[in-house]
Amino acid sequence: MASKLDVNSFKIDVLSKRVDELETKVDGIAADLAAHRADTEAHHGVYRVKEG
Repeated sequence: MASKLDVNSFKIDVLSKRVDELETKVDGIAADLAAHRADTEAHHGVYRVKEG
């Protein structure tokens, strides 16, 4: 029983680290998207972002 708990604890730790890495990547993508949208919206006559 103790060995199963150790294995599960290890798996939870690994998954927790993966989630942290994914959150960091998603935050980076969100920042890139915000910068892209701001740049795109600056070109009023050429490009237009439509919410929809």
